[in-house]
Amino acid sequence: MEPLWEYRWEYTDSYYGVIECKFWMTDREAEQWHAFGQEGTRRLDETRRDRNLQPKPSEQTHAYAAAAAGTDALPEFVSPDVGTLRVWWKHPERVDGADVRRMVLEVIALRRLLNASVKAASESREV
Repeated sequence: MEPLWEYRWEYTDSYYGVIECKFWMTDREAEQWHAFGQEGTRRLDETRRDRNLQPKPSEQTHAYAAAAAGTDALPEFVSPDVGTLRVWWKHPERVDGADVRRMVLEVIALRRLLNASVKAASESREV
């Protein structure tokens, strides 16, 4: 089997500076990447590895993202409004731990709502 070379990449963001991507991409995959071709984007040749020799991710690895977070009741919290989210986006240095926990609760609540909606829609199609 021919080697399938993949690399880590980095790019220069106008706000954050140099950012090293935390995922691996082949040259072909990188062509579809948002930062490909922009000034400051480069392949990190020293990170080259053969994808075919890497262990395959198990089903358990991806299960945490696909499975519902559970049915335990979430603590009461105030969802951040759009203005607050914009401030967090523009000024991430102003975000503290309590804000992050609020955002995590919001994401969990929305995932549960989305999963319930998808389940209800699929059940209505079966009838």
